[in-house]
Amino acid sequence: MTTKRKLLIGGLALGALAGFGAGFARLGACAHERHAHRRAAFEDRVADVCVRAAERARGDGAGERAHLHGPRGHGPGTDAP
Repeated sequence: MTTKRKLLIGGLALGALAGFGAGFARLGACAHERHAHRRAAFEDRVADVCVRAAERARGDGAGERAHLHGPRGHGPGTDAP
């Protein structure tokens, strides 16, 4: 086996390992971002439920309308997009 061929095989093997390593690192980063997004959506939902419960307890009737707008006031009947 010649020196050129050994270098070529070594370079290709190193490139394959680096490529797989980068791919797995990217998968881990994407999974973390999705988890953070789901957690934020869950927290928004819990906050919305708490606000509606407080409004119903206060008796002003606003809690009955709040569920139509969804989290953060988006939805039908709002000026937000």
